[in-house]
Amino acid sequence: PPRRPTAPADPPPRPVAPDDDVASAPPAVPRPAGPVWLDHGESWPRLLLAVLVQVAVLVGGGYLMNDPFGLPTVAAALIALVLLVPFLFCCFTLPITLWLLPRFTAGVGILVSAEGLELVRKRRWRPRALVRTTVSWDWVQAAVTRRAFDLAATPARGRRVVDLYLHEDAPLPVPVPGVGADVVATEHPAPDAVGTGTLVRYPAIRLRLTYRHDLEARGREQWTAAAGDARSPVRVPPHQLRPALLAFRPQVCHGFDDLWEGRVRVGR
Repeated sequence: PPRRPTAPADPPPRPVAPDDDVASAPPAVPRPAGPVWLDHGESWPRLLLAVLVQVAVLVGGGYLMNDPFGLPTVAAALIALVLLVPFLFCCFTLPITLWLLPRFTAGVGILVSAEGLELVRKRRWRPRALVRTTVSWDWVQAAVTRRAFDLAATPARGRRVVDLYLHEDAPLPVPVPGVGADVVATEHPAPDAVGTGTLVRYPAIRLRLTYRHDLEARGREQWTAAAGDARSPVRVPPHQLRPALLAFRPQVCHGFDDLWEGRVRVGR
């Protein structure tokens, strides 16, 4: 049978967390009555604004290029010439935006529940078709925050990752099918970072999920309100990945002690 691809060699291993962080207990997160939906879809207001701006450029540009104020010929020609570029640009982009609108509004995200995770991603080349990949908690050995990614002085320094290490025989397709909801699955025959060797039995499958650490603190109040909700999914932004994992499986979470701090700690 065909073998699943093995991940390329990672950079030199770096510590997952210092000893003092391992000893620190993460804050308690109330467990909702139902599942938690981490919404990775596009924002409807943002999409609507993009469409309205393009329509306004087309309507306004077409109106002004017809010289409704009776300006002199030279002035009217200059105005029309300036407006022609954005007018033609929106003539090209508006149909594409409307054609892709069903794809942009597809329900993409991660469902976290008592049974495990469900990764909902878009199928390639199909407007609204979705592909669902299930990850049972029985497959998960550990969920580890990788803080080493914050040390680079880049615009994305607020973005961190959580690595879910699964048992080697977990029936997870590698790579994970579909697009959207930043998820990467790779196989690792040996420890890929200092510290994971004591938490994970190798070979293992690593499921890498990204989140925004600098936005994480904004969702703290949502968990207090969600604790007493009905069994329908609680919708939260994707930067609430770690609280969702901690709420349902705190025993597998490592390096979550800085939950909701909302700042990047450097010099570690």
